[in-house]
Amino acid sequence: MLGAFFNALLLATSLTFVADNVWLFLIAWEIMALTAYCLVSFRHEKPETRKAGVLYFIMSHIDAGCIILGFLLLFQVSGDYSFASLHDIGAKMSPGHRDTGFMLFLLGFGIKAGIVPLHIWLPVAHPVAPSNVSALMSGVLIKTGIYGLTRVCF
Repeated sequence: MLGAFFNALLLATSLTFVADNVWLFLIAWEIMALTAYCLVSFRHEKPETRKAGVLYFIMSHIDAGCIILGFLLLFQVSGDYSFASLHDIGAKMSPGHRDTGFMLFLLGFGIKAGIVPLHIWLPVAHPVAPSNVSALMSGVLIKTGIYGLTRVCF
């Protein structure tokens, strides 16, 4: 079972990096979060593992909610869900909407990236996850947050 979730996580992470529209990106992002939760909680017999899994689950859904709200703000202006339509959209937005969108994306992607002080899940989830999962989370999953912020802001 660990191998199946690990492979699903790899697939979802790959889809996150190659998504060309917001919907595929969000679906892959959520599958990535859910499979990572299953992997963090794999040794669920221990109370600290269950606690870490729940914290990761909650933080992953807070970040997804912020990202969805940010994309909805961008969609109001662009009317299209492709990433190509989001180029130079900041100039067309009011300063309040642009700043709100940036803060939502910073919060959402910052949680996944483990940016201080949004990193509360990180020191709890990494020690309880199996070592190969912890390595993947450190080496790749955290970078998806940085990638998402870069993709949306630049």
